[in-house]
Amino acid sequence: NILTTKQSEIDSWFNLQPSDIFLVYSNPPFGTSATSNLLSKKNELQPSEEENEKKYRKILIEYGSDPNESQYYINNYGKGDLCIPALGRMIETIKHQKKGYLAFFSPFGILIGRGRYHKLLKSLLKDFEYLYGEVFSGDKFNGVSKNKAISFTIWKYNPNINTQHESLKFNYEGKLYSLKVLPLLKDGWRYNQGKDGIEIGASRNDAFNNP
Repeated sequence: NILTTKQSEIDSWFNLQPSDIFLVYSNPPFGTSATSNLLSKKNELQPSEEENEKKYRKILIEYGSDPNESQYYINNYGKGDLCIPALGRMIETIKHQKKGYLAFFSPFGILIGRGRYHKLLKSLLKDFEYLYGEVFSGDKFNGVSKNKAISFTIWKYNPNINTQHESLKFNYEGKLYSLKVLPLLKDGWRYNQGKDGIEIGASRNDAFNNP
């Protein structure tokens, strides 16, 4: 279990020569500590305490071999998904070898900037060159809902390359798709932040000449 093995021990497994090509290739586990049946296999499911008809699997997410290492990975790569510490460990291993390629399957949300994965994506973009990406419907995988998008991407370690997020392109069923920045609601609507949180507000129109 690489998550409970000290990083120094993992680094000692490799004695790379200058001509060696180093590739870390993985399909890490996905899902939160309590994952719904959309991402679970039947034999993994447990009845929910709230409602017997809804099911989930309860899994402990391990972030490191000890509390200090766990905190390091949480600080640098984030938390909340089983794949985050696994991919973080792979990134650290390549960094310590000072060269290498990283290829992995993952939730597509990592690549499109979902909040939970911001730290992980930031680390990838900072030090890795993006080489290839493809997106699949979850129904291509055993026990995964067709509503879940799964991505496969290949990266090359290139320190401080600062890959632009919008430069990522993905193949999907024979077509190439790219990312672009779109305006957010908050950029076009007035909103305020009160004691009850942030809300979008629209002024009342009590006269025809009130803009």
